[in-house]
Amino acid sequence: LPNVWPIEAEKPIRFRIAEQDWLAAEMEAMLADLDIIGIFHSHPDNPPIASPRDLAWASWPGYSYIITEVAAGEPTHSRSWQLQPDRSGFVEEMIEIGD
Repeated sequence: LPNVWPIEAEKPIRFRIAEQDWLAAEMEAMLADLDIIGIFHSHPDNPPIASPRDLAWASWPGYSYIITEVAAGEPTHSRSWQLQPDRSGFVEEMIEIGD
């Protein structure tokens, strides 16, 4: 990914983007003529499967929600999910790694 806007987690077990962080990322992307295409976060010591909490938080159909499993402090693997248009759940999407 050419651009990533890191944020601090609200809590070690909960992922949330503060409104001011989201607005800052949108502004920076707009000024650089870039599109925000997704959001990623980790699941410490849990599989990278979209959880009910992830679904409750998700607000943007069309974005990729990439989740990385972190086991014993080390990233292991990632999976990506798309929020269904009616926001009823996620559908897994393929991650393609380019050059």
